[in-house]
Amino acid sequence: MREQLIKHTLPIAMVLASCAWIYACGSDDDNNNNNNNNQPQPNIDSGSDADAGMQPDADSGQDATPQAQNPIEGVAAATPVDALNNIGYVDGLVWANNSLYFTQPNLDTPVIVQFTPPDVTTEYVDVNQGQPLGITFDPHANNLLFAVSPVGSPGTLMRVDVGATPTPVTPTTLTPLQSPPWQSPNDVVVRPTDGMMYVTDPGYQASSSANGVYRVDPTTGVVTPVATFDGDNPNGIALSPDNGTLYVSLTEPQPPPDGAKTPSIVKFTVNEDGSTSDTPVKFVDIPPNDSLLDGLTVDTAGNLYVSTKAGVQVFAPDGTQWGTITVPAPATTVTNLAFGGGDSKTLYISTDTGVFTAPVNVAGVQK
Repeated sequence: MREQLIKHTLPIAMVLASCAWIYACGSDDDNNNNNNNNQPQPNIDSGSDADAGMQPDADSGQDATPQAQNPIEGVAAATPVDALNNIGYVDGLVWANNSLYFTQPNLDTPVIVQFTPPDVTTEYVDVNQGQPLGITFDPHANNLLFAVSPVGSPGTLMRVDVGATPTPVTPTTLTPLQSPPWQSPNDVVVRPTDGMMYVTDPGYQASSSANGVYRVDPTTGVVTPVATFDGDNPNGIALSPDNGTLYVSLTEPQPPPDGAKTPSIVKFTVNEDGSTSDTPVKFVDIPPNDSLLDGLTVDTAGNLYVSTKAGVQVFAPDGTQWGTITVPAPATTVTNLAFGGGDSKTLYISTDTGVFTAPVNVAGVQK
């Protein structure tokens, strides 16, 4: 009987033991899984920051964009270019093809001079047609473009290649204007993408003309007035680095107490087709009344450099003044500006006595 009982109960016991063992194993696995779920898991995207670039934390205090740099920090005064010191009045200047080109309108035979640093000076071309003033390089046409204002007769724009005779730019118009549309063209800037020209006429050579700014289409020759001014004299002109803003200096030539207006810089919005906003917006006033605003230029950060009697005044894109680069005697006023050199960090400064330079911290736009 005992043997039979053992024979019947042994299989049951073995089955129960097997069930208990299976249950125990299952419990261990669950516990292990629970423990693993409570542990920190590896980041499967740990390389994503390196791939996408680290982004600054919003609360870290780190700036996403660099702070604006003072382009003339550490620059006190300009120094004369030895080969171009005390050569007399210099008006427009531009850097192109590793050389500086500048105009000397007050000589018996006005000329454009080519200067290749450090000391090679060559007469580039005689300009018998009148006084060459503002000058720029037209990358679209690959030549120099400059304003000519003969005393007592209408002026024009002219182009010139190396060793060639200057040739007039003959404009045509869709609506009646003066013929030519300007009387005293003074300075010019070219939009490099398509050769669109913007010209100032301060009315210095012909008092009956309307002081204004004009746009010239390089393909059709059509001249369109950008703006006219009553009492102000549009003088220097420059485009922002993105070609979206046109700056114009307005000079009031009469010293106080007769000068009724403060010289200022105004700006126009330039549209993709080259047209501009109808009404200028004041950018900044530059007192005193006889500050003698003249040529303008910009650097790649959008800072504006202004020729004045006090030197070169430099303004951030929002109108905040960075400071002034002074020009030593015997120069009494700055007439125009151009960036040059291999890194475009040399500012060339034309004056009533010759040419000066100043190093800057931000590369300039070669106009």
